[in-house]
Amino acid sequence: MDLRLSIRLDAILKEGWEMIRKHRDDILSAWLGKCRELEDKQHAAAQPLRLAVDVFSSQWLDPMNDIDEWLASFRREWEKRNGGLSPNQSTAILSMMENAVHEAIQSDGVVEFRVHQAIQYVFSKLHESVNASGCPEFDLEQFLSQIVSSKQLPIAWIAQLARTADGGFIVAKWHGSAADALTEGAMYGETIFALCERILSRMDAGGMRLIPLPWGAIFCSFAQKGKNNSSSRFFFTLSNSLMPPRRPSFAQKSNIFGKTPSCCLTNGLCGPNR
Repeated sequence: MDLRLSIRLDAILKEGWEMIRKHRDDILSAWLGKCRELEDKQHAAAQPLRLAVDVFSSQWLDPMNDIDEWLASFRREWEKRNGGLSPNQSTAILSMMENAVHEAIQSDGVVEFRVHQAIQYVFSKLHESVNASGCPEFDLEQFLSQIVSSKQLPIAWIAQLARTADGGFIVAKWHGSAADALTEGAMYGETIFALCERILSRMDAGGMRLIPLPWGAIFCSFAQKGKNNSSSRFFFTLSNSLMPPRRPSFAQKSNIFGKTPSCCLTNGLCGPNR
């Protein structure tokens, strides 16, 4: 990597962590509130989330002087407390925490895009660190099945898309309870947009929203019930966390729309209420 780019990325990483430390009281309150919410529902994620909060709490006082050592320290603390989590579970917990961070600092009046991107980069590096080599490979299909069956997220179904030989897109797999009108017969689109329009034309759109998201080399469309902006943000956070770690170039938006498969989620950013 170019030395100047490396120095700039390190500066962005440090800026993101300092912003998290600056707002740690509000962030900690948001995280603990989510813990209590999950505990009240006896959700399996409650204990891992509380342990993850402990990991961050152990790092609050540490400035990011030596980035490699800081990340190694975070990973050691994570393995000590949450080492039994699968990559899927670690990804979900960290994404949940990042979502809360963005909401907490925005509530404090911090709306600058640059700051939120710096925080996104911090969590991108943490995802890489805790899911480094030696852990089982991330299983996206299993993860999609898990989130579509979760009672915490208002997801009706997920369409996993794949690119065809001629450059178009088809629905490769449905996760969840999609209507027969959607699953009967093949669906093809010359582009992601065209395929989403075809899905929408077959949907019973009442109270549903369709969100197309790129996850690394995968595209999905998620069908979300209602207009829950918080859960929509959660999936955009996941989308970033599951991008391939080849380069932490969150500013290079063109890379997001890679040349292979994708997923579609029903929530409605592409739906009738857009």
